[in-house]
Amino acid sequence: MVTEFVLVKDEQSKFFSSVLPPDYAAGGDRISIGCYGGDGAVLGAVSFVFIHYQIELDWLFVEPAVRRNGIAKELMDHVIAFASETMEFYPISATYCLGEGVDPVHEFFVSYNKMDVMYSHDRFFLSPCDIAITPYLYKKLMKRLEHKNFFDHPPAVQKYILSSIAKQENYYVGDFETWKKQCVKDLCLCNLAGNTVMDIVLVQRKHDGDFDLSFIYSKYSEGLLCTLISLFRTTELRYPGAKITFDAEKEEEYKLAKKLFPDSQTRQVFEASW
Repeated sequence: MVTEFVLVKDEQSKFFSSVLPPDYAAGGDRISIGCYGGDGAVLGAVSFVFIHYQIELDWLFVEPAVRRNGIAKELMDHVIAFASETMEFYPISATYCLGEGVDPVHEFFVSYNKMDVMYSHDRFFLSPCDIAITPYLYKKLMKRLEHKNFFDHPPAVQKYILSSIAKQENYYVGDFETWKKQCVKDLCLCNLAGNTVMDIVLVQRKHDGDFDLSFIYSKYSEGLLCTLISLFRTTELRYPGAKITFDAEKEEEYKLAKKLFPDSQTRQVFEASW
């Protein structure tokens, strides 16, 4: 099969729109490599970003009709070549969720002998009915369902809150402006008592369109349940049908998720690294 590979520029993004994420935006630290055939038909694309001095793949897609022709392998070879041609050689990684049945992404990375594939953590798919809460406690907490939006705090206070939880809970935000753009602003909630963070939930939009509950914290368990109820109530009103996921990357996060969401569906998340 005759193929051509190009770095996707702004003006080419429409040409490759069928094989790139729906919310794709070129520019910044994000780079995409597209593939098309000798007849000009678009065949696939890979997209990656620079995060903490490494390349993180956030998209790899090949048109179903032309899979198993080595296109994904060639796309990855071009990513590796790109990394090796830069001033420094950047590590390459990809994180993806293994759902039910056959997963072509998983099959590819397992067969691609330049990447090591291993189980990373569990991903919880959350819904309001998953919250472990008794009717009595729900009635009690309904009186406390007024939360201040994180982005209603002044920018200086927002950065103070982030620096505080970075020290206590190891939630690190690199570039504040980039991080803010990824947030679902009306779902980020935070209550302060003086300079102390009492309750906080931070939600970000993922490349597949789902919402990621990227950080949750409360000084008291009732406050955390109250904040989550408020989050789901707002989500149902403003984003009907939206999926919220939570990645339990540490043992304590897994235990917390099992306690808070005992009936939620889970999927295994794998990491491929070079």
